[in-house]
Parts: sequence; C-alpha cells; structure tokens
Amino acid sequence: MVKKVLSALILLLTAFSAAAAASSVTLYSQGIACINETRSVNLKVGENIVDLPIPAGLIPESLAVKFSGQVISQSFHYTPPDSVLAAAVGRTVEVVAPDGSVYQGILLSTSGGITLRDKTGMINVIREPTRVSLAENNLFLSPSIELRLNSPAAGKIPIEITYLTTGFNWKMSYVGTLAADGKTLTLTGWAPLVNQTNYGFSAATVRLIAGQVNQIKANTGARAAPLALEAAPMQAQSAFEYYLYSLPGPVDLPAKTSVLIPYGAFPSVSVEKTYTYDGARTPGVAVSLKFVNAKAKGIGVPLPAGAVRLFQSRPDGTIFIGADTIPHTPVGETVSVQAGSAFDITGTRTELSNVKISGATYRASYRVTLHNHKDKAVMVNVLEHPTGRSWKITAASQPYIKVNSGTIEFVVQAPANGESEVTYTIEYSY
Repeated sequence: MVKKVLSALILLLTAFSAAAAASSVTLYSQGIACINETRSVNLKVGENIVDLPIPAGLIPESLAVKFSGQVISQSFHYTPPDSVLAAAVGRTVEVVAPDGSVYQGILLSTSGGITLRDKTGMINVIREPTRVSLAENNLFLSPSIELRLNSPAAGKIPIEITYLTTGFNWKMSYVGTLAADGKTLTLTGWAPLVNQTNYGFSAATVRLIAGQVNQIKANTGARAAPLALEAAPMQAQSAFEYYLYSLPGPVDLPAKTSVLIPYGAFPSVSVEKTYTYDGARTPGVAVSLKFVNAKAKGIGVPLPAGAVRLFQSRPDGTIFIGADTIPHTPVGETVSVQAGSAFDITGTRTELSNVKISGATYRASYRVTLHNHKDKAVMVNVLEHPTGRSWKITAASQPYIKVNSGTIEFVVQAPANGESEVTYTIEYSY
C-alpha cells in the first residue's frame, strides 16, 4: 500500500532528462554504453563542490574526470524510487491515515506500515496510509555525481567526464526480401539504439561496437518504444579486436526512447537455397539461404550479429518465409540464414545395428533415407554426429566430409519424386 501511495510522488520527483554538450556515446550490444562528455561549470579559485546529472545506471568505479585543476574526490548519489521510504528513515515525515488523521514525526520503520515518533515521544503506527510526505527533499532522487574540485582559475571551466553506464543497448536487425525466382535477395539493416534511462543526449556523436567485450557485470533490460530516424548508412572501421560503426552525423538519444538507424541497403545479393538434414538432432529438412559477404555478391561490408527476417516477393503479394540470427560476419565469410523446414522433402534416420566388439569399442550401422516429393531433383546436406572418445568410418555408401571432430557430412542427390539412401558403419570407443 505504501508503494502505491508514493508511486505518483516518486514519478514526479524522479522524472529527469539532462542534455550535455560535446557528448560522445559508444553503445555495446551487451547493455552498456561508454559516455564521454564535456561540461562547462562556473568555478571559483580554490575548492568547489559541483553536482553533475548522470544516468542512474552509472558504474561508479568506471568514472574518470579530467580538468585543469585537482580532483579532490568524486561520489555518486542516487536513491532509487523503490527505496525512497527506506532512505527517509530518521527524517521527518507527515502521514495521512485512512480516517483522515494527520501524523508528523521521525520515521522509524516502514515494515508493516509507517512507524514514527512525534514531538512528545509517542510512537504511532499507521498501517495503510493514504499519503506520505517528506519534509526534507534531499534524498538524491535525481542521480548525480558530486565532484570536489580545486580550481586554479575562476570562471567557466570545461570538465571532461568518461564513464560506463547500463541502460543503453543496440542490436542489429535485418530485413531480407527474396526475389520471386529465388536467386537474389534485397537486404536492409536497421540498428535500434535503446536508451532506457531518464537521461537524454542531444546532438551526440554516436558509435556502435560489434563484438563480445569482456565485462565484470552486465545489465540489460527491455526496449523502449522505437522511433525511426532518417540518416545515412553507418560507416564501419576496425577498433581493437572489434568493429566500430560511426553514425554520419549527430544524433539525439532522448530518455526512454529507441531510435532506429539504417545500416545499408543491398538491393541484389546473390543467394543459394540449401537443404540440410540433421536427423540425429532435428526431425525436418532445414531450408536455408546462403550467400557470401563479398562486394561481387552484392554486399562487401562487415555485418554485425542480429536477427534476419525473411520475406519473398510473389505476383500475388509478399509473404513471410522465416527468421533466423546471424553471427558477426566479416567480409569474405559465408552467411547461412535458415528459413524453416521444407514441406515436400523429408528424411528418416535408422540405427541398423550397434554391438560391442571389444572392451569399450562398439560398431554401429546407420541408414538415412531422403524422400523428395518435388518435381525436380535436389541436393541435400546430410549431417551425422559420431560419438565416443575416438571413432572411424569403416564403410560408407558414398563419400563424406569430416566437418569437425563431431560431425561428418554427406552431399546427397534426392531424385525428383523419388528417394535416395545413405548407409555407413562406424567404430567408436569410450
């Protein structure tokens, strides 16, 4: 009940948005941002105390301050909304009871209601207050950093602050539209820039980092409502062992908002449809679109990891055909986007035998049958996963490729309106 009574008051006290000049915001897809800001503050010669607004998700240990004088100390102040009453213990409050009675005194406890001591020393417990008012409004309801500075000069002095904060995020999203003939794909990238905090940036230089950055602790949250933004495509460059994408101009990142930034439009990407049957792991025959990230194939720029939603143009209208995710993909690498499972291509996997031949060594035989109900032949990649500490294929009905220590691949032609079969025998040891 106490939380409900305070909710409106807390929202009013904590609604806060500050814009800082000369801001650089670098977003990571792991729920953090690196902020670099230059603030101009009025200082006197000697010691000064300065309060600067800051996002509530500030990681205090990451704060670095640069200015022409000496930084004596720095501290982060913030009382989260759900901790306001607890932070007010020991302070003077005014409480209205359900019957309209008004009590004032020192707040002693918030457990089981409001417990306070009035001027006469009497203890009052109000179980379900209808209103709680704080006589003192110094609970740091708006997050800020307090800097004690020793300045050698007076006037407006620039202060540069750099810090990490949670509450920001970005993740690439792609829309791919397959041509009616299935040979080319139109690919468009969008990057939602998410600011969940009550702190906004105006005309900031925004950069995005693609890659897995080690953190001591990461914190992510739900997205804010998206806001589309017209902008030129981002430019990519190498940064340490990651890719850094710089937006072409200043961007506003308002509080509690998600801004959509375009990342290139590739109108004619050469694609190939592939079929894969992995009967030991999934029942269907997966159908995927595969393309090479190369300029000659219609792209040729680094592709950050993200979701790809696939559509296909048809004479009777565009249809949705599936969605998948892709990893960070440098130029020259191959991308495979799984749309779903083929309707008229099926597979069955049968274990024919499995016997112990000596000690911890076994011999097993398998048969994979592909059924093709199409009017044309198709090629299907059949994946199998040998088990055991060591293994070897002793017999196979057709050639195979060893993909890695736990995967072999057969490339099988399934005839039109027919079926084909793969058999193999394996010896493995534990």
